Amino acid sequence: MSSSPSQDRINDLPEEILIAILSRTVESWDPTGDIRLLELTCQRWYSLVEATPDFWTNVTSREGMNYVDRALVKSKNAPIDILFGSSHDLSQFFARIDPHILRWRSLKLYLERPPSNLGALERTPAPQLEVLHLYIPMGHKTGRKWNIFGGGECFNQLCDVVIKSFPVEFDQLRLRNLTSLRLHALTDISLPKLMSILKESPFLESLVIMELYNVTPGDKTWPQFQLRFLTRVSIAKVDPSATSMLLSRIRAPACKTFIITCSLDNSSPLGLLLAQDLSHWHPVVREIVSQEQVFK
Repeated sequence: MSSSPSQDRINDLPEEILIAILSRTVESWDPTGDIRLLELTCQRWYSLVEATPDFWTNVTSREGMNYVDRALVKSKNAPIDILFGSSHDLSQFFARIDPHILRWRSLKLYLERPPSNLGALERTPAPQLEVLHLYIPMGHKTGRKWNIFGGGECFNQLCDVVIKSFPVEFDQLRLRNLTSLRLHALTDISLPKLMSILKESPFLESLVIMELYNVTPGDKTWPQFQLRFLTRVSIAKVDPSATSMLLSRIRAPACKTFIITCSLDNSSPLGLLLAQDLSHWHPVVREIVSQEQVFK
């Protein structure tokens, strides 16, 4: 049976299209396994993989420091996606990736305990960074708080931020292109600082806040602000008065998912949750219910 033009072999594709397709099969969790499979397919693919930076942009500690060194060289000037697992030496890892901070596109740190140093993350801006995920298991004493990126005031590309139990100082963070923010298990958080971050993030789409402790109350005269792209709001296990203050200041007319979970025992009565004027949420909730979206 003769083949139609649409059934031509993948190797007949132009090189730039073939590279674009194949490079997307390299996953961040197991880049060496994916690269090995590609290189064993045929000589052409082997040559493409070895010579093309796009196949080497996943820089992960899970593959060992030899792989990290190789990926940093072979990725040349391409933006890199960095993943650190907790079973490796953080200092050694940072010593390798620090000189490439201008190429960082994403940084995900999964640590077993609070760090003793954060390398260039603490002192140098990362202008291409789009994704920042910082994780420490709950239950550790966090010690000092870290100013990141040298306390820089603006990160033009950063849009996805997740911080879990990681002692970050929020004073200087200005995340003007932020679309997703998730804060989990943090202590000594200033509500005014948090609201300032939210107010200056006009493109925010998803806000998830869980288990904030020792929240410093905000000024009751803080003005309301609108986040017109915010479609998901989830606040869980946060002091009812802090939850009420946040909700009273945020207007999210496009919200489709609205989840609030907090303790209402004798020490945290329902009155604290309803202490602020939340009437601007009434039409939002009615719309969510009528459209069978998520409301809890």
